[in-house]
Amino acid sequence: TGNTHAGTGPDPALSLGENTCIRKTLLPLIEKAREDGISVMADLSLAPYLPFEQELAQAAARLIGAAITVSLAQDKTKRSITVIARQTDTTVMLLVGHRQTAPVTMDAEGRPQDGPYAEAIPALRQFMMRHQGVGQYTCKKGWIVATVRIPCKGGAAV
Repeated sequence: TGNTHAGTGPDPALSLGENTCIRKTLLPLIEKAREDGISVMADLSLAPYLPFEQELAQAAARLIGAAITVSLAQDKTKRSITVIARQTDTTVMLLVGHRQTAPVTMDAEGRPQDGPYAEAIPALRQFMMRHQGVGQYTCKKGWIVATVRIPCKGGAAV
């Protein structure tokens, strides 16, 4: 199921929620990251169905892929990724963060100018524009955090 840890029962660092589309898309990436020695904490607490779940899963996959690429270049002791997806009555929020020791060159709008995030952001922007969402990318205290918020009233996309 992907929620067990080395055959010892539930993995407290991995909660994949009820959304099958999100689970099927992200679990292989999370497992690959862990195989590559990256510590991954994932909490994907989303409803079983969202009207834009495939697009959200692809957005998350792009961000996780970028986080994996950057993490593999980090010292092994600093390889860590956090993935959180939450929903309220009005919003779906996705957060992907990872440790970052090297400086990141940002453009005037606060987005990375090069590297895997610069490649992922144009597709994310299209997704956010289609659903009236907003995104934020921050680099503070050794962590890169990408956050996406999409309006969603009672499970219905805007």
